[in-house]
Amino acid sequence: MLFQRWVTTLFFVASTLHAMSASPVHAVDWNPGAVRTFLNEYGASVKGGFITPHWLGDDAFWYVDESDRAQPVFLIDLAAPAKTQLVSLAELIDTFSLSAATKALEYNAADAVLTVVSEDMQYAYDVTRKTLAKPKPYDAPVNPVVRSMFPMNRYDRRELASPDGAFVATLDGPDFVIETAQSRQTIVRTNDGTDLRQWFYGNDIWELSDDAWSPDSKRFVARSHDMSGITGIPIIDYLDAPDDVQRFRYWARAGEPLPITRFSVFDVDSGARVDIKTGGSPTQFAFFVRWLPDGQRFAFIRYTRDLSAQELVFADARTGDAKVVLKRSVEDGWVKWPSGPIGLHFLEGDKGFLWRSDENGYFHWYHHRMNGKRKRQVTHGDFDAGGIALVANNKVFFSAGSDPQHPYDQHLNVASLAGKGQRQLTRGEGRYRAVPTPDQSHFIVYHQSLTAPPSSMLLDAEGGIKLSLAKASVDAAFTRDWSAPEPFVAQTEDGKSDIHGVIYRPINFDPKKRYPVIERIYGGMQSLVTPRGYPGANMRGPGTEYGAMLAYFQSQGFVVVTMNSPGTPGRGRDYNLKTHGTWPNGIVSDHAAALRQIAASRPWMDLRRVGIDGNSWGGTLAAYAAAQAPDLYKAASLSVADVDLSDGIHWVEWHLGEEARNPAGYANGSAAQLAAQMKSQLMIVAGTSDVNVPISNTMKLLDGLAEAGKPYELVLFPGTNHAHTGRGDRYAYAINRIAQFFEKHLGTPQP
Repeated sequence: MLFQRWVTTLFFVASTLHAMSASPVHAVDWNPGAVRTFLNEYGASVKGGFITPHWLGDDAFWYVDESDRAQPVFLIDLAAPAKTQLVSLAELIDTFSLSAATKALEYNAADAVLTVVSEDMQYAYDVTRKTLAKPKPYDAPVNPVVRSMFPMNRYDRRELASPDGAFVATLDGPDFVIETAQSRQTIVRTNDGTDLRQWFYGNDIWELSDDAWSPDSKRFVARSHDMSGITGIPIIDYLDAPDDVQRFRYWARAGEPLPITRFSVFDVDSGARVDIKTGGSPTQFAFFVRWLPDGQRFAFIRYTRDLSAQELVFADARTGDAKVVLKRSVEDGWVKWPSGPIGLHFLEGDKGFLWRSDENGYFHWYHHRMNGKRKRQVTHGDFDAGGIALVANNKVFFSAGSDPQHPYDQHLNVASLAGKGQRQLTRGEGRYRAVPTPDQSHFIVYHQSLTAPPSSMLLDAEGGIKLSLAKASVDAAFTRDWSAPEPFVAQTEDGKSDIHGVIYRPINFDPKKRYPVIERIYGGMQSLVTPRGYPGANMRGPGTEYGAMLAYFQSQGFVVVTMNSPGTPGRGRDYNLKTHGTWPNGIVSDHAAALRQIAASRPWMDLRRVGIDGNSWGGTLAAYAAAQAPDLYKAASLSVADVDLSDGIHWVEWHLGEEARNPAGYANGSAAQLAAQMKSQLMIVAGTSDVNVPISNTMKLLDGLAEAGKPYELVLFPGTNHAHTGRGDRYAYAINRIAQFFEKHLGTPQP
């Protein structure tokens, strides 16, 4: 009896200890409003650092230092260079009893008068006399949305002003319009737009393009978008009675004919329209790039639908003729994801152009004559050269991941146009973004790193720091319990490639405890998930605050890990193309191997309690982790996940090629078929108005899980898009639910 009682007691103690390790000591509070408050406070914990220069000619500018609570207004003279404080907005507010919402509008250097706006009134402040003139009413400029790109966030179309400010390009229904800026007199109006053939501006969503207005403000490049061959993604308003059904046809599903793009040029003097011989086709993309310096021609690029070939085309705005200047094709691989820096830079004096290409393994700049014939390679190195900041005095200043120890950092580099004397000008970890001054004598450089908050500085052409302009303020009360992020380098499963990542410790971190771990994954071929910026900086608002979401997980007692594995950009062509055609094969096993490596020397990472969280492609990989590595990933959260690549948008073909040529790749790309193998706990989050990942993807996964008898938790938002926006703040709601899900299945920190 005593032995039986001892065994019973031992069993009870063991069961209790197991329950403590598997369930939370305290539950994550259910309060989406409090989550939103946290996200906002986290985003506000780092303030300022990056300035907006307001130019006074080519050699002087003024700016407001928003990192300083007093908001001083500084004048910079590049000739010295010198920095002079004109006044502070706090001083104006206190001295003249203005509203705390006062902002600086413009500065007249000749009269030393600073114009400020407070509420609906405009004031002229004499910097020399320190007097404030009688106010007058202020009407804030309004640039309304002229076409909503529902249900995509951040892509609404607004009016585009010409460089001289005399005209505006706008949209009216499906048609294109140019009006005078002041009198709103119509100069150009199309009348052939329809719901299936709409007019847009020349520059578009994915690619980074220059201004569609010609440099002399005389011409504008518009494009028609023929969507008649596209079935469209059905969008149902389930909150309407009867249900309202729309079809989103702006882009196509994989395998469908693509929308046909054709360019036209409109002349503001004559009102004439010149249709360009674009070569529109349902098997290609056509993207506007930029105007040539002569203002008579513009450049655009044609891509095959799988991005395996491209053509650079110069179009004559006067005749409509289009000439292919150079071609490039790569068998079984892409040539360039249509985003990132503009890959074309024209040289002054008809000296040709610089073209960015990764044909030799890394993105670099090449000098071509205007007829397309190549002269030489300009930049070199085992790294990707990014955008060009400036070409002056036969020197090319460009950004690049040129630090071999930190390949995801960005530095300002310089090389001669002859391809010699290349040097890295900025030093220290982090990302540097350089903007040349109009007189080309200096650069305004913006910097931040994992440990350095955003800052702005004035550099000379040799990289020497001439002036410190601003440095972000950090809310010490909010951040005092946070640890600095820890970068790491691990190896892939085969030990042949490096994986760079970052570990975020929870607040009030205690190395003697053991913490549950959440890996935040993305893994798409076009972008990275691991930041190199300062935590809390540059949060962009609801739906895009993924860094703030990770911070919320930290605040709830989780270690958070992110990593950039092979198949992602920034490390050269071979690294980027490792998963091309086979995506997502091998990614989960590489991430699992890396997690085990970094946890081996960090006993506070409890690998018995690991979860994985991802959006979009990251949601796809979280689903695969649930099937392929459930021994490590005990819980998986999938948000707006592509789980059936055959049912994806056409950019799936940029990963896998066309389905007819790669049926095995598409068959492998169905996570729904893996439902029976998914042993991890599952949470699925989706919105019914998502056009990046149609809701049919989620439905197929739910059906597969039901068929396999697998349980899951579901958060479904009516009327929201790919970023959980569209109907109120569903983002904070989703984060709250996901955090509760992970705490339920992974538990809390343990002694």
